[in-house]
Amino acid sequence: MGTRLQTYAKGLSGGVESLRIFREGEFKPVAKSLSFTYVNYDYGVNTENELTSIKSLLPHWYNIKLTSIARRGSPGERELYVWLTANFVRRLILQYSTEHKA
Repeated sequence: MGTRLQTYAKGLSGGVESLRIFREGEFKPVAKSLSFTYVNYDYGVNTENELTSIKSLLPHWYNIKLTSIARRGSPGERELYVWLTANFVRRLILQYSTEHKA
């Protein structure tokens, strides 16, 4: 999961740093999480993030949850940075989905 994130991120503006993979506790064995920093030098974005995928009851379906926080900037800038991070993750998911259609 982490290797894919870095591979797909190479073609997009911005980058992924400080990548760490972990599982959600013993009570959620089907959940995997990534902790990473997203940096986009064009917009001055630097956010700390956690991306969690939880396997659905439907085969080949996952629920994806992004938790993102910007540590600097005004409240308006911080909100923009989180939106830019969400857009980055959305593009990665769409790119992956397009390339791996069944």
